[in-house]
Amino acid sequence: MRLRVRFRGGDLSRYSQLAFKRGDPSYSGTTIHLQQYDGQVRAKLRLHEDIVLALRVNGAFGGTAADDLIDMGDSGLIRRKWSFSSGMADAVATWSNADMPVSAALGIEYSYDSEDIGRPRRLDRTTHAVTQQLGDFQPLELRNFALYAQVRAHFLEKALKLITGVRWDQHSIYNTQLNARAGAVYRINSMLTTKLLYGSSFKAPSPFLLYAQPLQVGGIIGNINLDPQRADSIELAASFFFLQYFDFSTNVSLTRISNKAEFQPTGINQAAQNVAEINSMSIESKLNVVYNKNLRGFVSLERQFAERSFAAFGYLSQLVGSKLAAYPDLVARTGVTYLRPITNDFDLQGSVLAKYVSARRSSTSNSLLAMGRYKVGEYVALDATMMATYHMSTDIRIHIQLIGRNLFDSYTQEPGFAGYDYPARPRELLLNVGLEL
Repeated sequence: MRLRVRFRGGDLSRYSQLAFKRGDPSYSGTTIHLQQYDGQVRAKLRLHEDIVLALRVNGAFGGTAADDLIDMGDSGLIRRKWSFSSGMADAVATWSNADMPVSAALGIEYSYDSEDIGRPRRLDRTTHAVTQQLGDFQPLELRNFALYAQVRAHFLEKALKLITGVRWDQHSIYNTQLNARAGAVYRINSMLTTKLLYGSSFKAPSPFLLYAQPLQVGGIIGNINLDPQRADSIELAASFFFLQYFDFSTNVSLTRISNKAEFQPTGINQAAQNVAEINSMSIESKLNVVYNKNLRGFVSLERQFAERSFAAFGYLSQLVGSKLAAYPDLVARTGVTYLRPITNDFDLQGSVLAKYVSARRSSTSNSLLAMGRYKVGEYVALDATMMATYHMSTDIRIHIQLIGRNLFDSYTQEPGFAGYDYPARPRELLLNVGLEL
């Protein structure tokens, strides 16, 4: 059995941004202060020499802290009171026999998401006294029950492997959804392997897309009548092993997303609508270098080509064009991981990850406000992680992990709610504490 409990320090940290009248002490800026706790329990049981049952339970809860505050400029301050809890439990029975070329798995899954958006309060800028209760937000729950099956088979002395599967979902809003996957992996020789995969999926819109209510003019409005988003994807990949230390792979994937839900300008507000279809192609190449079991690194390049077709043609579609703004043309990453055993019971692991992201187009709402498209600049970011692991016994381990993100404190903008670009998170430190049983 594996038990993991994590204290996520980064989710308890504050993100403050100066807003509106800089230099005026009464305009304090926006403070986003969220907190989250999560845990996971896993177990495996051998029911028969050929049958293994895997059990997993996840849970999480969190919300806004007491000092979460949104500066609305001349409209005053808004204090949110929002909380959530979520969970997922699944059980998977796997049958396999070393003498048989076929294996199978059957699974059952249940998940829920409980959201209490609360009633935001407008505060007096000077005294912070409550002057108005906003909206009429009711607690809501989204639930999903799923059954799925998967079959694997191998032929030609395991050089050819086939996989197929089907999943049936019963969603509390979107009722029955059926999806499938299929794939083939062929090992041409000891150095070269190819892979072809197909999969379909559905995604229920988030609670904010369904139920959001505006805090002021220009705010976001949810839409309970949204259709679920659906995706179909095909992936072709090849892996090449050479010179003992190197593993080079290239993936090309094609994805089509229909009924894409977004917040779009509607009158004086932003309303959630199924407005677009997205077709994308991604090309990713990665070189892994494994010097030994303690030292490894990688270099990767990723190119994205994505276009969006609007459900209706008009001023907005002409203004922003068909190229999807959320995707930069190029993302390059490189990283190194080093494991250092200190004693038989204690080891340290460190990793460094650097990322370059090229310029991209401005998001939809920003382009609309600027009355034209513009470029969001390129940037470089650096992350680092240090983890200490103490092995109390064969089955019990304690992890303490310190994570540093955006250590260069690089400034950039990322696509956010309602098609706006928001400042990315600044430099931050996170602390994870984990226990495995």
